[in-house]
Amino acid sequence: MTINPYIGTKIKELREQLGMTSDELAEKLGKSKSTVRMWELSKSQPTAATCVKLGKLFHVSCDYLLSADDAGESQKATITVHKNLNAAFLGNDAEDGARTEPLRESMAMRGGYIAAEIENSRFTPTFLKGDIIIIHLQDACAPWDVAVVTDDEGDITLKHVEADGGGLWLIDIMNGKKDIPVLYSPEEMKEKGIKVLGRVAELRRRF
Repeated sequence: MTINPYIGTKIKELREQLGMTSDELAEKLGKSKSTVRMWELSKSQPTAATCVKLGKLFHVSCDYLLSADDAGESQKATITVHKNLNAAFLGNDAEDGARTEPLRESMAMRGGYIAAEIENSRFTPTFLKGDIIIIHLQDACAPWDVAVVTDDEGDITLKHVEADGGGLWLIDIMNGKKDIPVLYSPEEMKEKGIKVLGRVAELRRRF
């Protein structure tokens, strides 16, 4: 059987947009963990019946899962771009004349997305001034996701995050430095008000 070269990438991309691990996807579909991993590595592919289930789960068509790019998915939906991370979460920027970006309809249907502009060079080289990031609102992240994190001082920032037994490893991505990972226990997270607010689902950069 010839394996479709696109479906594995699409499954992984859509799964990550939902903040779902491959293990969680396997459980929802009643499949083994190794089966989902084989799909995402393009070493096997789901049956037609499973494609229908995936389409319902991800709010996309089977044709989209099998297509080469996003051309088959409508971009009619839009999302407001806030001027910075604080404005995106605190809603303290004016909306008159606000900039918008196209948003895939599957993302619009799922909901829970906001957009913000990177207003300075604080997060270089991962993110540059003027970049647009699409953020999925969620309170947990998979290993090495880029998460939006806040603390009791109200600072909203971007960090690599990895969960560890209820705690979090927080790794700075500021100014290109490779910071030493810091592990916060659940108790320390509560004491310092550290929370995950969302996950960076998409980066848009203009050249």
